[in-house]
Amino acid sequence: MVWITVFYLTAHSYVQCITYNLYLVWRVFWALYHTAWIIVTGVRADQWAGPDRSQHIKWFIFLTDWAYLCLTIATIVDAMATTYIHFKRMDIRKGAAASLPWYLRADWCLTTTAHVVSVVTSAAYWGLLYSGDEVTAVDIETHVIHRVYVILNVCVTGMLMRILHFWFPTLFGLTYSLFSLFYHLAG
Repeated sequence: MVWITVFYLTAHSYVQCITYNLYLVWRVFWALYHTAWIIVTGVRADQWAGPDRSQHIKWFIFLTDWAYLCLTIATIVDAMATTYIHFKRMDIRKGAAASLPWYLRADWCLTTTAHVVSVVTSAAYWGLLYSGDEVTAVDIETHVIHRVYVILNVCVTGMLMRILHFWFPTLFGLTYSLFSLFYHLAG
């Protein structure tokens, strides 16, 4: 209960969006879409790593890929939670649930993190890293389309983002920073 009162989340907040059937389609579509693209970013590593096959394993060291993986996991969890609620939790759909279930709290945490990290990573890429080279399909997906998705998702779903949630993406950023530091120190 503390979680809900501190972060102003209620079960009813989760269903304040478009009609539930369209919401289910929206969630499942994007989960499948992002899952397909996360696979493409690995399979088409030549688009971001060049022809040197030894560089392809470095997918896991880039913030863009961490951000896109986080977004993909968040959309999968969104789809699973939405599907479960659609078929098993009519009380949540009707806004009659007494409290926010743990899986929706986890979903909110993941989604908040994914949204913030995706937008920040995309802005940093285009503002700081992009050198004017040829833009690939993977670049467009991981630095443009996913940001458009985040903006549309916030508009369509009505999922709230509170200032008190700042620590979710902050923790993600600290984790990546520590990983990156250790990676570079290890040579």
